[in-house]
Amino acid sequence: MLRETVRQLHRELIETGLEGLHRISIALVDEAYLRTYVDSTEGIQPLKHHSIPLEKSPSLSALVRQKKTRIVDDYSSYLRQCRGKASAWLRESQLHSSYTIPIFFQNNFLGFIFFNSCNKAFFNPLTVATLDDTVKSLRESIIHERTLFDNIVSLSKFSEKASEIRDECTAMHCGRLTTLTRIIARHVVQHCPVTDREVYYLIKFSPLHDIGKIGVADDILLKPGRLTAEEFREMKRHVEYGMTMVDAACDGVVKQHEAYRIIRTLISEHHEMLDGSGYPEGLKGEEISLFSRIVTVSDIFDALTSDRPYKKAWTLEQALTELQAMADHGKLDPLCVEALQQYFDQPDAQQRFTLFREEARMCA
Repeated sequence: MLRETVRQLHRELIETGLEGLHRISIALVDEAYLRTYVDSTEGIQPLKHHSIPLEKSPSLSALVRQKKTRIVDDYSSYLRQCRGKASAWLRESQLHSSYTIPIFFQNNFLGFIFFNSCNKAFFNPLTVATLDDTVKSLRESIIHERTLFDNIVSLSKFSEKASEIRDECTAMHCGRLTTLTRIIARHVVQHCPVTDREVYYLIKFSPLHDIGKIGVADDILLKPGRLTAEEFREMKRHVEYGMTMVDAACDGVVKQHEAYRIIRTLISEHHEMLDGSGYPEGLKGEEISLFSRIVTVSDIFDALTSDRPYKKAWTLEQALTELQAMADHGKLDPLCVEALQQYFDQPDAQQRFTLFREEARMCA
């Protein structure tokens, strides 16, 4: 896919004489945020897990409005007054020059291609001309990637709307789960080798984990009391229903996309427990993907702190205590639980908790 294309083109350019090309990166825009997506670097650590509102970068916003490319010959003077993660990374990496190209498709802005070099004034007219074919190839790959991605996003939006029509509580849960997943992922990526794309897909599509509940009868899904053993067996089938729905909605091309594989994983594993006591397969430990472990903790925390037909919402303290107990007993990933413990272990913990639930309500 796109990552392999970027790395292959970078290798080819270096082999043909552009040894000073130290980085090719693609950042894509989604919901007004510009996010690092794929990166190929030589001799430097990549900029990872970075996102900003596009409007917060006046220089990049200007390129989009004007539909112009930009060449910077010497970042040392250009970045003198700039702050932020990306600017600090450029200075630390000693990337002195850059060539930036905004990418459009049918007049819609998709993102940027960034070329960088540790050499000053590297992107002269001859070098830029040499990169023309690479820019065209990357543009085609970005459009292809975005087309496949948009097909998957359409499935996600359908699921969210169907859940909202069926059960408002489920729709609200999806909004809160997205926020919780983002909080946990932000902590986990500091300790585990996870790519920008994987984090983006995880957060974007985490609400699809329960898509199969559309197939569960109302008298079970909305039952105000404890489920019988037979009803619980039927409720557990929402995993099977979800897998069937996603497989039916995606064609062979979409099924090759990394996002599709992550969605299937989230649906199939979000009720698995590290000690093997979960369902449907009774997976244990590392058999369960990191992405599913993140969503599982998000899912349980929100279930505990929300009113359900069969229970009242627990307090923040009660929920965190229960999550820690489940981690101590080997059911939940300790790193994922630690993420929420640290996030809410602040003087403004209750305010943070109230705010996250309010934001989810407004987005639902």
